[in-house]
Amino acid sequence: MKTIAYCPVHYGRDFLAYALRSVYPCVDEIHILYTAQPSYGTRSGAPCPDSRESLLWEAEKGAREKLRWTEGDWTQEGPHRDTILAIAQQVGADLIVGVDADEVGDTPSLAKAIPIAMEQPQRNLRVPFIHFWRSFSWVCRDECQAVRFIVPGNPVNTDGYVPLEKPIYHFGYARSVSDVAYKWSCHGHQAELRKGADLPPGYSSWIELYERWQPGVDNVHPTCSWKSDGSAWWTPTPYPKEELPEMLREHPYYSMEIIP
Repeated sequence: MKTIAYCPVHYGRDFLAYALRSVYPCVDEIHILYTAQPSYGTRSGAPCPDSRESLLWEAEKGAREKLRWTEGDWTQEGPHRDTILAIAQQVGADLIVGVDADEVGDTPSLAKAIPIAMEQPQRNLRVPFIHFWRSFSWVCRDECQAVRFIVPGNPVNTDGYVPLEKPIYHFGYARSVSDVAYKWSCHGHQAELRKGADLPPGYSSWIELYERWQPGVDNVHPTCSWKSDGSAWWTPTPYPKEELPEMLREHPYYSMEIIP
């Protein structure tokens, strides 16, 4: 069986090497699909915080000899991600493991899940996530189950689920204020970004909420506010960061109470 990983990249060098290191032992090849322009669907013209060279440097650190680097100009996130299907066919991959630049998996958990994924009848297999908020010590939890395993030989447009002993650690909101502001300058859901009366009292924009957040303020999700039961969609709760994969203790953000 041949297993490959893929990571669509435009920016995000601060976690890229760690993300790739987390899947490295589990796969035969790691494919980076790099675009110099955002593929979210909104091109604001704001300068990207990360150069191609800096991203390649981090990719080489994380993927080493397994790195396969492909460049393109995708105008939408879907086609950007779907490019891996053609690559998988070319290289004869039986399983695709998806990893974003801001997602770190627990390697033993992923390794145990791979044979389970191969036994499933569906093509697109979802896994659980938790979302770190403003540091490694706070998390938001939801029902997020993004597709992170793909079995190319299974029927198209079928979705299943693979349980993980430990969820995927999403660090998209545990990064600098400037990086998150850039993310939302070109995000495909930019028009849905919360503002005004939909925000907690005292905040005029979601980016302001992200920058000025202090423990005790909930309802922090960028686009969703309240669940059907009336509770806040995202409420940051304390997280014991010592339970994270040991390699993350090397990360410069690990000791920060709030990432500036």
